[in-house]
Amino acid sequence: MKKIKYLLSKNNNQKGSTFIEAILYIAIYSILLVIFLQMFTAIIDIQLESEARSSVHQDGRYIMERLTFDLRRAESVSIPLAPGNQSSNLQLVINGVNFTYNINNGNLTLTNDLGTDNLNSVETTVSGINFTRLGGTSDKNTIKMSLNLISKTLKRSGPQNETFKTTIGLR
Repeated sequence: MKKIKYLLSKNNNQKGSTFIEAILYIAIYSILLVIFLQMFTAIIDIQLESEARSSVHQDGRYIMERLTFDLRRAESVSIPLAPGNQSSNLQLVINGVNFTYNINNGNLTLTNDLGTDNLNSVETTVSGINFTRLGGTSDKNTIKMSLNLISKTLKRSGPQNETFKTTIGLR
């Protein structure tokens, strides 16, 4: 009986852990680390996706609103010249001033007497724009626009790419 008490008391006073316990702790921590790492990368992917989509939509809306604003207050359209013509440039006359829209180094630029401004942000690139003049010979011409924007935000699934289209008539 004394021998059993001695063995039990010896086991209760033992400090530290066995090799198998250490391996189990390492395995559990490794699994938790992999799970947290996957969650972190998923969060980063969602953030990049959101930034790319947001920049493309925001720039697209701004450009379309600016073109709509300028077309509605334009006195005439110089380029494209005739109905049915297409161009990558748009030239309007507003209050006697020429406003020219064109692509320069991936940016949609607006040039007038005050200078040149980029209409898209540094987060997007304009890969294509097309203006088609519709309508007859009257003063009330209509312009059909198509604009392709690409996000510069890098994400796993590739760049965010969206095409915006609208048709606007002069007032």
